[in-house]
Formats: sequence, C-alpha cells, structure tokens
Amino acid sequence: MNQAHTEDLGIGQYLQVLARRWPVVAVTVVVVTALTVAYVVLAPRTATATTEVNLNVISTDPFTASRSASGLVDGTTEAQIASSYAVAVLASERLGDGTSSSELRRNVEVTPVADATVIRIAYTAPTPVAAQRGADMVAATYLEFRAEQAEQRLESMIARLEARLVSLREQLVAANARIASSREGSSTANQAVSDRDLVTIEIDSLLAQKSDLERIDTSGGAVLTPALENPVVHAPGTRMVLATGVLLGVVLGAVLAFPADRRNRRLRRGGDVAAVVDAPVLATLEGTEIVPLLEGVDRERMRAAREALLARLPDGGRVLAVLDRTATGAPDVAVGLALALAQDNRRVRLVLPDGDRDEVRDATSGLDLEQVAGGAMEVSRLVRGLEVVRAPAGGPCDADALITREVRDHVRGPGSAATVVLVVPHAAGAAS
Repeated sequence: MNQAHTEDLGIGQYLQVLARRWPVVAVTVVVVTALTVAYVVLAPRTATATTEVNLNVISTDPFTASRSASGLVDGTTEAQIASSYAVAVLASERLGDGTSSSELRRNVEVTPVADATVIRIAYTAPTPVAAQRGADMVAATYLEFRAEQAEQRLESMIARLEARLVSLREQLVAANARIASSREGSSTANQAVSDRDLVTIEIDSLLAQKSDLERIDTSGGAVLTPALENPVVHAPGTRMVLATGVLLGVVLGAVLAFPADRRNRRLRRGGDVAAVVDAPVLATLEGTEIVPLLEGVDRERMRAAREALLARLPDGGRVLAVLDRTATGAPDVAVGLALALAQDNRRVRLVLPDGDRDEVRDATSGLDLEQVAGGAMEVSRLVRGLEVVRAPAGGPCDADALITREVRDHVRGPGSAATVVLVVPHAAGAAS
C-alpha cells in the first residue's frame, strides 16, 4: 500500500510539472509540427503501385492430387527471378523512359503470397502513372522471361530424347538385321531377339516421356490484378507523418519540461521547499492573513507545525528564528506561529526587527495589541501570554542594522520560561 501511494505521488508530481510547463510542451509541439509540415511539403514524394501475378505450374501433371499447386512453386525463388538483373534489363529496355536496369531493380519489390501461386510486384516511381506502368511492365517481362526459360529447358530435354531415339532406332535396325541373317533358334538369333526387345521397350518409354513433355504448358502465368486496379501508396504519407510529428512533439515537449522546470528556482509547493532547505515541511497554509488562522484548516495546520517544532527543539531551546522570505515582506508566518504557541498556554515573545514598517503593522493588526505602560512592548488582548516587540532599525553604534543590540536584549530578556519567536527580515544579510 505504501509503495502504491509513493507511485501515485510520483505520477502526481510529473503531472504537476507538465501542467506548470505546458507552454514548453505547446511550443515544442508547434515547432515539431511545423518542421513536419515543411518536410511533407519539401520532401520528394513517391508513389508505389502493385501488380498481382498468378504463376503457372510448369509440370507434366500440374493437377496432381498428391501435391497442391503452391507446393509445386517455390515463391522465394520466383521472387528472386522477378527482381533479377536479367528481368530488369529487359523491362528497362521496354519501358523506354531512361530508367536504368540498376535503378529499376532498386525500385522493385517482389513479395510471394504464402501458400499460393501468387506474387505481388511493387514498383516505386515519382508519379502514380509511372509507378503503375513500371509495375505492369516488370510483371509482363517476368512472365515472358519465365515462359522463355521454361520453353528453352523443355526444348533441350526433347532434343536429348530425340537424339537418343535416333540411336535406339539404329540399334533396332541392326538387331532386326542380325535376326534375319541368323539361323532360327541359334544363340546369335536369340541374342538379337533379346536386344531388339530391350531397344523396343526403351523406345516406347522415351516416346511416352516425349509425349508428356510436349503436353506441358510453358506459359509463365497471368496477371490477376493490374496496377491500375490496385491502390497506389504515396510516400511520405501525409496523415501518418503529421500524426507522428505531433506525437513526437508531445513526447519531446514533455521531456524538455522537466529540465526547464528544474532550472526555474521558483518554489511552488512544499516538496520544492523541502528539497531546497533539506528539511521537512511542517505545514502548508492557504490563508494570506493572520486573523483567519484562528479558524479553519489553517488553524489545525499551524497547530500541527507548532507541535512538530516543539518536538524538535533541543533541551533548553527556546528561540525560534523565522526567515521572512515573502515577496511582500509581511511576517505573516511568524505572527501565526507565535499565536499558535501562545494558544498552547505558553508565554511567547514575538520580536520584530524593523517593526515600524507598514507591512509589519498590517501583519499584527489582527492581534488586538495594547501598549504596556512604560515600555516598547505590546501584549495581545486576543491571546493571553503573547508579547510583541517592535525593534527599530539600528544606528551607527549597532553591529547589525537589523539584529540590533535592542533585539538581542529582547531575545535574552524573557528568561527561560518564555519562548521567543524572532523574525529575520528579508533585508537581513548573511551575517545577521
């Protein structure tokens, strides 16, 4: 439970930093978005068109039940052939737009479809028309190249079979001649008959193979979907790039918000104060005047701060110095602390150096003070035991212009029974 609470506080602090530094985030988003728009406008645009091709299975039995058509076609090999240098040379010549074979290969991407005899040929060009024309041209050239290669391989196989058949027919004629010239039943005649039968069997087998080869369809395939019917993809994609730019701006702005917040020395919350002074924050007050401290949540917070201070005072300690670093110079916190201590039935002396300032008088106006006869001290009719001393600014004989000899006397004067709250004004130097 404690760990979850700590994590919640951490997330809350992050959100507070982002909320405080939202201008940094906003400016970063605007700048990055503007750069993204400039990139979209100035970057060279390209179009990619795709042609889908169905490959013909070049086999003596393309419809065999033992294997599917996709099992008879190696998609990876066909993709390599479609993007090969040989196909690129032929396609670049047919395009006739000055595109070299090397450039054409860089612009082509061939992707086989899994478990199918279909491949997709994508071509990238500066314009959609050029991309569509290039994709269709590469597809047509590849199919023709595939058909020519198959036809050449088939013709070579048939030529080897025919050469073998010529040789076998010559052997058959020779065997028949030996049979005719030999006496029937002789070993020579029997050997000739055996040779004739073997030659005849091989001839029949080769004729069957030749017949199967001649029935093979050597067409490379067909175009399933031309590039004109497929959507053209433009790059860079305007929507995607802009969305990425905005997202990048938000992330970068959030990152920059933290160092920007760290460089700002302004203290906004209790955690900032604790980090600077390396001490715990005893209370965070909401009111800006002393009189309301007697009521509401600030009263309880000041009481809690009082108890925390008293618990931290060393044995014999009775002087609390309050550093007044407010922008107005009014010692509101010191007055409130003295008031809270006096409410605990303590004798409290509030010492205010340079106490004739208007800000000091405004801060003590709610204490209902009355002058003590024959002295510079005032007592509060609001809370019993609260004494207020206004020490004037020091003169030439004083070692310090604010913490004067009179201030020191008032700090030492009450005795051990009193608690002294000494206000150190904003104008006090390091020596004070």
